[in-house]
Amino acid sequence: MNASYHGEEEGPWTEVHYNKQRKSRGNGVEMTFIVQNLPERTTRTLLRNSFLPFGFVSDAYVAKKKDKKGNCFGFIRYVGVEDVNATLAEMNRVKILEAKVSVSLAKYDKNHKKFIYTSKIVGEKTWRPKELPNMAPPD
Repeated sequence: MNASYHGEEEGPWTEVHYNKQRKSRGNGVEMTFIVQNLPERTTRTLLRNSFLPFGFVSDAYVAKKKDKKGNCFGFIRYVGVEDVNATLAEMNRVKILEAKVSVSLAKYDKNHKKFIYTSKIVGEKTWRPKELPNMAPPD
């Protein structure tokens, strides 16, 4: 079947395939970072796009409430961060709508459970949810 379109000679359509750039997911461990000092006009999309260059963003969230100092804040979750310190250093250079943001590792997950920061022998740093002691039911 022949089709014509503006600017080209009449001929068959050619299917075009785009190769999307995909960030490595590294070790698959999710890490959550808190982003403070956000401008009030910050959206989830703007927050996400501002931090895409530093890894695979699995989630972005802008809180509706403000911190104790009256500033807006949000969270970025990455999958497979390979070097936490290097990622944090790069993230702390970001400006959103001309405001310099402050980024650090989150202390709590979205269910208010505390993260425990661990360091393996090989130097890989990961966050893991705090595990509660195994409570066996009474006999």
